[in-house]
Amino acid sequence: MKKNKVKQKIRRKKFVLMALFILTVFTAAPAAASGMFRISAALPEVLPGQLFTNETACQRCHDNLTDSKDQEVSFVKLWRTTMMRLSFIDPLWQAKVRSETFRMPAESPLTAIDIEKKCVRCHAPMASEQATQDGADIRLFEDGFASADNPYHGLAMGGGGCTLCHQITSGPKVGDPFSGHFEISDRRVGWGPYNPDFASAMENNSGYRPEHANHLGQSEFCAKCHDLHTDYVDED
Repeated sequence: MKKNKVKQKIRRKKFVLMALFILTVFTAAPAAASGMFRISAALPEVLPGQLFTNETACQRCHDNLTDSKDQEVSFVKLWRTTMMRLSFIDPLWQAKVRSETFRMPAESPLTAIDIEKKCVRCHAPMASEQATQDGADIRLFEDGFASADNPYHGLAMGGGGCTLCHQITSGPKVGDPFSGHFEISDRRVGWGPYNPDFASAMENNSGYRPEHANHLGQSEFCAKCHDLHTDYVDED
């Protein structure tokens, strides 16, 4: 009898958690329709001083692909459904960051902006890196990347974009290689695991020169964002 009651409680908790998740997702839907979560409509051309572009520059060649069994293997279409693509849009992540900023003790050496900067480094990496290069303010909320009026909003909405990951170097040269401490190439390059057959064609179409690089196939490459070390603050 006791075991049955425990099982019923567990089921109820699971149901409540699932209901909250569904509610969160569907609550975000009207915002998406209204444009709050709109995807950048920026042109794919790379402008002087611009480090990144959106996926439209890649889909010209890397979409509409199928394998021998006629299954979809288009890179861009598959990427658009991943958490890499949705890393910034994710309403649960934004809610968690907001919660952390509200709970930060007033006596803490860290500020709410410090938390936002740390989180957007990997959840909005293109916006974070471009803003860093431009010497601009890096924020998530208020007038930060989440605001449609922010000049880096479009890049933020792109999440972990193609031209971000394919430009990350094997470094950094010094210091912690994790926790978002990645470095971007100082030239427009598209590193990949294969030797390119038509390098000039890709460069002419996208603005990025494809080159072979082994580091993209190593776990350390992913660990630059997916291995996170953060400072903690005691409640006292």
